[in-house]
Amino acid sequence: MNSTPTTLPLFVDTQLAGNETVELSFNADNPVLVYVYNGATDLIESRQLDVYAKGNILKLQACSLGADVLVLSGRPIEEPMVKYRNNKFSVRLFQHPSWLPSRDQAPHIGR
Repeated sequence: MNSTPTTLPLFVDTQLAGNETVELSFNADNPVLVYVYNGATDLIESRQLDVYAKGNILKLQACSLGADVLVLSGRPIEEPMVKYRNNKFSVRLFQHPSWLPSRDQAPHIGR
């Protein structure tokens, strides 16, 4: 009986106080994705994403105001990428008014 390989997913949502440092250990073969959604770290600004491909330890240090960070990791699935894309669905989805920001939220749209 063949078993389905698992991705060994890891999901961490952490809040760092001002200048706080955290060290997280990971499997060295699994890439780590870090998204700072509020505040900043010493390496990543707010609303930025970074990928760390190798290493056992990820060290993050918050800026003086702190940081809210999502950390995702898992074993790559080694599957081919799907090349098919339904353009009609994509266009309709992203043109629906509920998905579009207002001009106040995104002043560069439509100008």
